[in-house]
Amino acid sequence: MLILKCSTVRIQNSEFRIQNLDPERRGDMRILINGKPTDLPERITIEDMVELKGLNPDTIVVECNMLLVKRENWAGVVLRESDSLEILSFVGGG
Repeated sequence: MLILKCSTVRIQNSEFRIQNLDPERRGDMRILINGKPTDLPERITIEDMVELKGLNPDTIVVECNMLLVKRENWAGVVLRESDSLEILSFVGGG
């Protein structure tokens, strides 16, 4: 039997669902990443998505549905169908 523990966290006046889930993920969902439709596994967190996409977490910031999500909260933000992410990377130069 799988028991899901759900709670809600409020980040900058928006609510995100946090779940402790079985690591087996089934199915796909579609979200927007930088305006481009992208299919991801259901119940994926921002932290998992960053790893899946091979992004360097030290050089990016993530905005979910127009709200900046602090890196320390990435593991707790479960993405949902139709979410919109903006991923901004820092580039050095001179």
